[in-house]
Amino acid sequence: LQSKTIDPDIRVYIRDSLDSRDEFRAFTKEIKSEIEETLVTGSQGMFRWVDCLLRILETCMAPDDVKAALKELPKDLDSVYARILESIDGMQRIYIQRAMHWLTFSAQPLTLSQLAEAVRIEYDVDKYGE
Repeated sequence: LQSKTIDPDIRVYIRDSLDSRDEFRAFTKEIKSEIEETLVTGSQGMFRWVDCLLRILETCMAPDDVKAALKELPKDLDSVYARILESIDGMQRIYIQRAMHWLTFSAQPLTLSQLAEAVRIEYDVDKYGE
C-alpha cells in the first residue's frame, strides 16, 4: 500500500493516541502537532513504526525532551527495535535476544512455557563449539 493512502489513517491514530494517553495530556497543542507531523512524515505507511515511536515519546517529560527525541528518531523498524533492545538492562537483554532468536528461527510455533525454557539454554558457539 502506498503511504499517501495510509497517511490519513496514521494521522487519526496519532491524534487519538496523543489525546487519550495520559503521558501526552500535559503537552501543548503545538508539541502534539509537531509530534503528529513528524511521525506522519516519517512513517512511510508503517503503523508499527508510529506505535513504537509513540511509546518512546511517552517517556519524555518536558517539551525540550520531545523536540530532542523527534530529531533523533530511528528511520526504520530495524533501528526502532535495535533502540528498544539497547534500552533494556544487561541480563534481561540477553534473555530477550535469545527469545527473539528462538521466535525467529523455530521450525514450529513455540508455547510460552517452551520459550521460557529455551531462553535459559546457553548456546554460545565460541564457548562450547559447534
